[in-house]
Amino acid sequence: MRDGAPGPLYAGSLIWRPQVSSWLAGELLAPEVPIVGGTYNEDESQEIPDSVSLNVPRRQDGFDWMPGADPRHPLAPNGQQLVVSIVVTSLLTRQSYETRLGVFQIQDFNPSDGDVQLTTAGMFKVIRGNKPAWQLAPRAGGTFASEIRRLVPGGIGVQIDPALTDRTVPTSTGYGSDRLAAINALAKAWPARVYADEYGQVRVVEAQPDIPVPVLEYVDGEGGTVVSAPTSGTRDGIYNRIKVNATDTDGSDQKPTLAIVEQTTGPFAVSTFGVETREWSSPFVTNATQALAAGTKMLRRSLRPARTLDVECLSDPRVQSADPVAVTYEGLREEGYVIAAQHPLTHRDGNTKLKVGLG
Repeated sequence: MRDGAPGPLYAGSLIWRPQVSSWLAGELLAPEVPIVGGTYNEDESQEIPDSVSLNVPRRQDGFDWMPGADPRHPLAPNGQQLVVSIVVTSLLTRQSYETRLGVFQIQDFNPSDGDVQLTTAGMFKVIRGNKPAWQLAPRAGGTFASEIRRLVPGGIGVQIDPALTDRTVPTSTGYGSDRLAAINALAKAWPARVYADEYGQVRVVEAQPDIPVPVLEYVDGEGGTVVSAPTSGTRDGIYNRIKVNATDTDGSDQKPTLAIVEQTTGPFAVSTFGVETREWSSPFVTNATQALAAGTKMLRRSLRPARTLDVECLSDPRVQSADPVAVTYEGLREEGYVIAAQHPLTHRDGNTKLKVGLG
């Protein structure tokens, strides 16, 4: 959950404005980029989970916001990054609250009805694009924490939750040349959750508990913020059995399957839902204890999209992917984890939209 205003303010009278600045290699190019519309999107099922699309007026206060051929223009796609925030101000107290959404690299610009339309991508795009000149491999004695720090390109901060139990990374395999894939593989095997925070840093934290403890609650009716919350469900891509296989079966005492984790209760139990199996292996998982831990978290994450709430609510930029939330709609209270979110940058861009996984 991001910092922001007290919850009740979002259901009351406030001033809402985007705040966007442009940077290039640590140099501030524009402290205030004017915004006439746009949305912030995140979806944890995507390799690059977060992005911002926005429209900027072509000319304002005598400045042309169309980059043209100027490589150092604030909106040029030559390494320029946008820091994007939402600032809300109470009409009653005049106190302002900033919710910083993140750091986004400009990908392209195009003219659009007299405006400049921009698309951007989050910091995982920067990491994925920074391929090393040679194949990467774990260092002798390297741990999950130290290897993730080494894989993240220089200039991008890394914070690792001290609650995670670190361990040595096997050196019998290489990472290849895809830094982001290697970071995600280590996080999945740890098991841990990895994401880019509002300052553009890589954060590695504990995977979510099986049972959500809501940090935000959305309700409908008088005084509430929920506009709609229809429920949907699917079998597509849903697995209720995770089979974790060993990658090295040459040892005489090494079993080919390290762990099998099944859903045994509820509507997705293997006895009633039917068995949907995902087989997974990782060179960073070498024993049954590690396999059971990784497989259990993989099972929980796989089941969340099986039943979802598509929540539309009054704009609230604090909520983000992986947040545990409660939603009360038409008398029914549900708890789950946010698996996708969309936030407006301006009032004309509609409401906040959340996909909450209930599986």
